[in-house]
Amino acid sequence: MNYVLAEANIGLMKAPLTDPSMAQLAARLDDLHGLAERSPGFVWRRRGETIAPAELRVFGDVFEPFDPARLFFTMSVWRDVDALRDFVYATVHVEVLRQKRAWMDEIGRPGVALWWIADAHRPTVAEAAVRLRALRDHGPSARAFNFGNRFPSPVVTIAREAVTSVDAQALIAELDAEIQRRYPGAPVHGLGPADLSDPEFSFYVARVDGTPAACGALRRREPGVVEVKRMYVRPVHRGLGLARAILGALEGRARALRVGRVLLETGEAQPEAIALYRSAGYTDIPRFGEYVPIAVSLCFEKRLHVG
Repeated sequence: MNYVLAEANIGLMKAPLTDPSMAQLAARLDDLHGLAERSPGFVWRRRGETIAPAELRVFGDVFEPFDPARLFFTMSVWRDVDALRDFVYATVHVEVLRQKRAWMDEIGRPGVALWWIADAHRPTVAEAAVRLRALRDHGPSARAFNFGNRFPSPVVTIAREAVTSVDAQALIAELDAEIQRRYPGAPVHGLGPADLSDPEFSFYVARVDGTPAACGALRRREPGVVEVKRMYVRPVHRGLGLARAILGALEGRARALRVGRVLLETGEAQPEAIALYRSAGYTDIPRFGEYVPIAVSLCFEKRLHVG
């Protein structure tokens, strides 16, 4: 898996950018953004005009009373820490940094957070807020760090493991708790004794730097048909592409079993899962089996080439 660096930067401007006192900064921003996009190692940035003021409410604890017009926010993705550092400190961008006190008030908390993401992932404003709070509350860590305290890109391993292991059971318990939060009072359709006794049943765990981070299972429904179950990624490890990697491992297992049809079920309150499955080639189908009476269930299938 390939990883790139995400960056989020917040600040409290002395006045909205439209105020005459901020004219000098406002006049330079387009040039700085253009310079960033032309810089070696630049991957992507969230353009300011695409961010609605309501999205910035996740930073409501940065200062009071909160005014999104005074919040300075940038978010971008880079090849690695060195590429971002070169742009920040080895271009004309550094001149703006030297004048920061002319335009910005102190916020009394870290204003820049760095973290690793899967190369296909694009961070959200809400994700940036989570990472900045993690840096504020816990200091630099693999979850959020800064230029002075770097952490290397993660090492991810995915392997088939016993579903009865302590790590597997902990992941499943967290998954069940999240399902209950999203669907209060709804039944949890987990794994049954028949699944666990089936030699073809497969449970995979993804580890990040050795720490259990995600899981997924593959169970047989009928000859020639398997179902993906128990897909879960711990919140602290989301954005690393683990769900897609687990799904790929499960599909690889299905091919090894020479099974060409894969089914799965998720729910309306899980937009991230829905987006993942559709982008991975799964198509919507009518509800099947135990999911037929569940109005919030969404079911999918994918046909695999098994040679």
